[in-house]
Amino acid sequence: MVHDRRIDGETAVLGNAGALYMNAMTWWDHETKSIWSQPVGRAIEGQLSGLELFLLHSELTTWANWLETQPQTLLMSNELDRLGHWPQDFDPDFVIGLVLGDEAQAYYYEDVAARGIVHDRLGETP
Repeated sequence: MVHDRRIDGETAVLGNAGALYMNAMTWWDHETKSIWSQPVGRAIEGQLSGLELFLLHSELTTWANWLETQPQTLLMSNELDRLGHWPQDFDPDFVIGLVLGDEAQAYYYEDVAARGIVHDRLGETP
């Protein structure tokens, strides 16, 4: 599950709280120290208790499956040698795909994991 971290227009900085709630990871926000349930995106303790983050659509898929359903997707890569005879022989690496309205974008999971945070725009949405 992917949640929008904006609270009243400000992007919250969340960290792993290191505890489980209902067998799932918890976060804490750096500003208020509130504790959040990762699966539901709701503050379960602290100043923001009860507040819920907006749930964004997400899915875990392969590049081949993503491309089949989102053929207009553009690919940015510094590793052109990995592309081979794209898309026919493309290795089905996992991607993180975003869909907002009529806009869609995919990112290689390995690239995102290596960078930690990716700043990008999807249409008019940062």
